[in-house]
Amino acid sequence: MIARALLALTVLCLTGCVATKPDHPFRAEVSQNASIRWQRADTTLHCEAVFARAVDGQVQVHLFKGTPKPILSLDLAPYGNLTASGKLARFGWSGPFTSAPVPLLGWAHLLRAYQACATWPDGQSELHAPNVRTAITIVSGKPEVISVASELARETITAVFTP
Repeated sequence: MIARALLALTVLCLTGCVATKPDHPFRAEVSQNASIRWQRADTTLHCEAVFARAVDGQVQVHLFKGTPKPILSLDLAPYGNLTASGKLARFGWSGPFTSAPVPLLGWAHLLRAYQACATWPDGQSELHAPNVRTAITIVSGKPEVISVASELARETITAVFTP
């Protein structure tokens, strides 16, 4: 009886750990490299990033700092679901973009701005959300700079895209 209970518990635990595959694999229509500057309090991080956008509006960003494995990977679905993984995401997170935890708030807004700027005209724009200001510069139909300042997380994140 105890053996069956342990077996059932083990199967239940392992089933909960199984990763699910998305309905369709991500296929980038456009990808862009960028340099990232992230600052919070007395901490500053400089790293490289690869942003990608799919035809359906799904976007991803992967941040790299001296290794081939990303220190942060973010995926934003067209319907607003955000998934975060990697060292900077600690244990990872997935849920609605609007419910992102404070440590991921600035990153969520950065990715949302990248997702939205696909249809914006050239020039400079500012978006304001509660406690978050996002500035975007678009040149020749592509983002040149996206900068996010989050009062709540007390951080700024700037992505400067390479031509």
